[in-house]
Amino acid sequence: MRNNLISRRSVAWRMARALVAQPGFYSGLKKAAKTDMALQMSLGRRLEEWACLTPEAVAIRFRGKQWTYAQYNETANQYASFLASLGVGPNDHVGVNIGNRPEMLFTLAAVAKLGAVSALINTTQRSDVLENSLNLAKAKLLIVGAEQVACMETVASLLQEQYDGKLLWVAENANSLLPGGYVDMQKEVATCSGENRPETQQVTLRDPAFLVFTSGTTGMPKASVLRWVRWYTSALAFGQAGLNLTSEDTVYCCLPLYHNNALILNFGSALYAGATFALSQKFSASRFWDEVRETEATCFTYIGELLRYLMNQPPSARDREHKVSRIAGNGLRPDLWHQFKTRYGINRIVEFYGASESPLAFINFFNYDETVGWAPGGWEIVDYDVDTDAPRRDGNGHMIKLGPGKTGLLICAVNKDRPFEGYTDKSASEKKLFRNVFEEGDCWFNSGDLMRAQGAGHVQFLDRVGDTYRWNGENVATTEVEAVINTWPQTEDAVVYGVQVPGRDGRCGMICYTLKEGESLDAAGFASMLREKLPKYAVPRFMRIRQGQDLTGTFKHQKAKLKKEGYCPAVTDEQLWYLSTEAQAWQPLTLEQKKAIDRGEVRL
Repeated sequence: MRNNLISRRSVAWRMARALVAQPGFYSGLKKAAKTDMALQMSLGRRLEEWACLTPEAVAIRFRGKQWTYAQYNETANQYASFLASLGVGPNDHVGVNIGNRPEMLFTLAAVAKLGAVSALINTTQRSDVLENSLNLAKAKLLIVGAEQVACMETVASLLQEQYDGKLLWVAENANSLLPGGYVDMQKEVATCSGENRPETQQVTLRDPAFLVFTSGTTGMPKASVLRWVRWYTSALAFGQAGLNLTSEDTVYCCLPLYHNNALILNFGSALYAGATFALSQKFSASRFWDEVRETEATCFTYIGELLRYLMNQPPSARDREHKVSRIAGNGLRPDLWHQFKTRYGINRIVEFYGASESPLAFINFFNYDETVGWAPGGWEIVDYDVDTDAPRRDGNGHMIKLGPGKTGLLICAVNKDRPFEGYTDKSASEKKLFRNVFEEGDCWFNSGDLMRAQGAGHVQFLDRVGDTYRWNGENVATTEVEAVINTWPQTEDAVVYGVQVPGRDGRCGMICYTLKEGESLDAAGFASMLREKLPKYAVPRFMRIRQGQDLTGTFKHQKAKLKKEGYCPAVTDEQLWYLSTEAQAWQPLTLEQKKAIDRGEVRL
């Protein structure tokens, strides 16, 4: 990872160029900065505007079919009319558990038109985790896709207690069979009015729009409220100023619609611009570029490790045979940045940073490499102590600001101009806040991320606070170790994390490693490469080999369970290896060897 510093002069030059080359840059930022919370605007209203202005323009593409803006609006109105007949109105929560398909988009628009709130259930959740989300949602009704009924059956007792007579079912195809206890929503919708709803004109930017859930990688998911102002400003800053989207664009999406990236940044920006939204049922590395070509996409949004999976596909003569000129998302590792641009001919990468609940977002407006972008004032990077897992404070009890080139914890100011919406759980919301940071009474949002200040308002993501660990008195950033491992030709995927070793301070590095198909571990060569490219303290000492990584629905690695299981052979059937200080190669880790390590008989 290069420590790229950015000068104000460089930003000024690129900004001037953007004003000329990107028509939407200035107007998008200006509107986003001067937002009137009383403005009557929502997804539902914007859809009605495009249905009036460009009724025959294509709004949605999905598996060879398409819907115009007029058709989309009329269908959403029918859905809204049916929901209204069941008593759904402004600020009511409607649980939505549907996979990636047009019916999900019809439902989201319908709920928006009524001024109600879509509580977006993660389609991968089951049992206790799903029950937790449903309890947080506090929904008046649950709309469930046929493909999700099996998941819902894992919380049958809760459905019987809280949602008896409140379950709506959306068929997936003509062969779908209506399950007991559900109402066939599409059958009821077919006879409802397709006229615009009067409620839509009353929805303002200050009103709640969506309830989204955190990924749950560090515990049970938490629910965060997104207001229409977040959708509106994201469409302006991200879609218009960042991606320069117009009605001529086609935005491809293979990310799950329950996630903020797909919902707000991808779908929301496309609809606001009057563009075509090309939806895929799910991500497939082998089918990705074929779908991009078939839908004639001009841009797409990524997340997490999605781009690495594309890079792991065999090179093809058709790699640059597409219309995509820019991509946007978050989580692109620096080691992939230039490789991806070069291989696939991508001109512009609009990386961004900002959690659903964060009061601030960074966007790479000016097309720099290896940065999450720029944000206006209202943020600082402060000195952070990995050992105590807390920011350092000076003699006055205040946090210590860091300048360009330094790495620390990103915090964002919380005030009336940048409120923290928080979670539905107030105690969880309070845990995300720091108080009395630089002066008595001030309040700052804890991002939970270590960032490197690059200068001129730009920052570079380094690691999650809980992922960076300390070994032999040195801080180890897992992202930097992973970047080195991913240069090894046998590597398909790798996750690095710290594990506790009895009698040793800090945490020792461990790899959860996936080899490419047909490869076998070169124990000596891999060890030699790590020692050559990494400082001694950063070389992982334990390794776990598995066929495929455990990912969330949004391609995030599940590290919490790996950390908990550590390097004990008794808790897994997967191969475990260790690398002692004296050994020239990785060695298989047996239970007896683990005991010797725990007794301090093996030097790490």
